[in-house]
Amino acid sequence: MKTIITLLLFSSLCFVKLHGQHNVKLWNKVESLELKGEVKKANALVSKILKKAKRDNDSKTIIKSFIYKSKFNLILLENGEENFIKSVVSEIETNAFPTSAILESIYANFLIDFYNKNSYKFRNRTPIENKDDDIYTWDLSSLKAKIHQHIQNSISNTEGLKLIELKDYIEILEGQTNTLKYRPTLYDFLIGNAIAFYSSHMVSAYGTHDIENEKSHYKSPSAYSNLNIEVVDSISPIHTLKLYQDLERFHLKKQNLYPLFDAFTNRLTYLNGRHFTFNHNENLDEAIEKTIERYKD
Repeated sequence: MKTIITLLLFSSLCFVKLHGQHNVKLWNKVESLELKGEVKKANALVSKILKKAKRDNDSKTIIKSFIYKSKFNLILLENGEENFIKSVVSEIETNAFPTSAILESIYANFLIDFYNKNSYKFRNRTPIENKDDDIYTWDLSSLKAKIHQHIQNSISNTEGLKLIELKDYIEILEGQTNTLKYRPTLYDFLIGNAIAFYSSHMVSAYGTHDIENEKSHYKSPSAYSNLNIEVVDSISPIHTLKLYQDLERFHLKKQNLYPLFDAFTNRLTYLNGRHFTFNHNENLDEAIEKTIERYKD
């Protein structure tokens, strides 16, 4: 059972690399102890690294240490998911931005992955009030609400996230150097995680399908940035389009063309994958032609 829980946890945290360049000797010792099966000693060493990182407000090392401690605690402690939830909530509450924002996203990804691996269990589960951390008793509505909450928390400080270059975190966040061309800031990275959730089957299969005035969402970035998008439903695919608009508006203002066109083409791909009644191919061609015309020089 613990093997399954471990795989679940770390597949949900797969965007975190466990080979940063900070405290190389200490981390090498941690890994050496782990390979020898001396998990308690490895966990104790990580606790020391984490304590120093918090004292120094070293965000990258705090996140890395949290991942390692979560892995070791799954081996050493019972009730893996419940312990992880309590731990990540505690770390979110006690850490400052931007560490807290990344941890919020980690928590959301964990819950998404838990659903993906246990979706059949949620189909006929009766809604209840979640008053504890027993994730096995949660119903689908409560789980989605919890994911939505932590996704929104992760991107709430938008202006702060826009000021943090992703290259400062590339050591611990999964991605190649080329990622920086399309995801230059921590804002881009966490918005991408949010879009992945709101455009997922988990939302579309059970949420609101209709989007008012669908044709208006086939616009060039400059025109789309001025479109009034009202998010009414607490969880619906309209969140995806609103986040794409925010991304395009941000990069349009900065004239960051690679991430701008990445967001633009991803928006059109998302729209093209939905089932609309109007001729979306015609609108797709028009949006592309107008954008090419605008930026051809």
